[in-house]
Amino acid sequence: SAAGGFGILVSGLEGMARQTGTTLFTLLLASFGALLSRHGAGAEVAVGSPVANRRRPELEGLVGCLINTLVLRLRLAGDPSWLETTRRAREVLLAALAHQDFHSRSWSSACSRSAI
Repeated sequence: SAAGGFGILVSGLEGMARQTGTTLFTLLLASFGALLSRHGAGAEVAVGSPVANRRRPELEGLVGCLINTLVLRLRLAGDPSWLETTRRAREVLLAALAHQDFHSRSWSSACSRSAI
């Protein structure tokens, strides 16, 4: 069945993620980045990923949509190996998660100029 085949695929990918010391998400991010790069996106690929944005305890019980979008910029220049691509994706993801409190709206406000 299709569902059984899908389960086998996911199980295999989870095993590969464990072997590379990362998560399934990171493995899929690396795969998606490599695919985009190979098919014309170039050596640098930016992928947007939503995060829950509830890192402070006082926000956990709050009802509402508190999603922030992280831009994950993969640098794939130099024809990296599969393991190197996965390592780079992991580094990018961890750095983005560590700095996720700096919202894109704050960034655009900080970069805009006021009219004179």
